Amino acid sequence: MLHGSHTASSVEEKSDLFAVLIKIYRVIGQAATALKKYTAAEDALRKADNISQERSKLSCVTDKECNMLDILLYQAMARLYAKQKKYALASEKYDKVIELMEAEYGKDSIQVMYAYTEYGKLEQSKGRHANHDKTIRLFLQAYSIASAIYKVGHPELVDTALALSQAYASTGWEEAEVSALSYLEESLRTCMTIHGPNHAKTVEVQYHLAKMMIRTNKTKEAMQILKSSLPAKCEAFGDYSEQVSDTYKLIGSIHLSEGNIETALRNYKKCHAIENILLGRNHKKTKDTQRTMEMLMSNPSVSSKFVLNKEDELQKRPRFNNVVGRMK
Repeated sequence: MLHGSHTASSVEEKSDLFAVLIKIYRVIGQAATALKKYTAAEDALRKADNISQERSKLSCVTDKECNMLDILLYQAMARLYAKQKKYALASEKYDKVIELMEAEYGKDSIQVMYAYTEYGKLEQSKGRHANHDKTIRLFLQAYSIASAIYKVGHPELVDTALALSQAYASTGWEEAEVSALSYLEESLRTCMTIHGPNHAKTVEVQYHLAKMMIRTNKTKEAMQILKSSLPAKCEAFGDYSEQVSDTYKLIGSIHLSEGNIETALRNYKKCHAIENILLGRNHKKTKDTQRTMEMLMSNPSVSSKFVLNKEDELQKRPRFNNVVGRMK
């Protein structure tokens, strides 16, 4: 096939050969990306791009054909560059993907909505180096398209509103937190309507809403949401799940901030027990919870009432010789 273009009997045959080669190299690139073989992926996708450019010069090839192949190719390249943390190159490809998708599918299409969501996640993945205004703009575009396509109560409205709320929340701006809270409350209302209170998506939104309420000093409302959602989380994810342990940890942090050390410690112990089974004692989250518990146990009034583990319990017991001595 690599040499077939030189022996093709017609321009149309040459075009078909190029189209197949583009697809082969693109799939190789996507597979290599999934396997984290980024150099091989970049090499394959670059070859596909070169062939695509050569194919576009053929007289029988239409703009629509070129656009449809390039959308898939540039999307694959954008995802590769995102994995490599080559943010500038990834952004360039996402811009091109959206431009081509708008031309082929329309500005208010599902394809464009997903592209904006993916692009927003790329910008968000930069962490403290993220451009918050750009992130919000991208997720707002996705939400606006979803609102134009779907009726109130559609699951896509939940996902786009949730992504937008998290974009606002990540800014750290006080005025943005109001917007984040508004979109989260909207998402929760929609989830309650279409899924009910015990659905995994509902309790996920409740958790994010509770965290935002804590940030906006609505700890009483946050505590109510967290406690009421625990049975639903156990049902949706299992008693020994990160969702349940994270909820106990958040409840513990609220009690700690209010000075209720003993209650906080009880919740941290529940969290730690789950993390220890689920993640292992050497996991970062387990160690962080252990350190928090040890800090709380350093208070003499607390340490006399609680034990962290079996070893600690044995140390607190009186020595055997002392017990025998008292019995004589």
